[in-house]
Amino acid sequence: EPPETPIEQLMSARVLCLPGDLPCFRAAEQAAALGIDHIVVTRAGNSSGLISASDFLPLLCVGDTVDEPHEN
Repeated sequence: EPPETPIEQLMSARVLCLPGDLPCFRAAEQAAALGIDHIVVTRAGNSSGLISASDFLPLLCVGDTVDEPHEN
């Protein structure tokens, strides 16, 4: 039988809500500064989606390939 624990007891109470038109790097900065892994994306004051820290990773690798070593 699945646990009967309400999801409210498992949720993260610290939530960061940001407008969907905010640039990615600004959202990542704010989330990192607050130690938050998930951002509620809003449009016209309503939630329109969710983005996580892992969603930003591809943006950090733009232009890199597996065969291309990083220069120091």
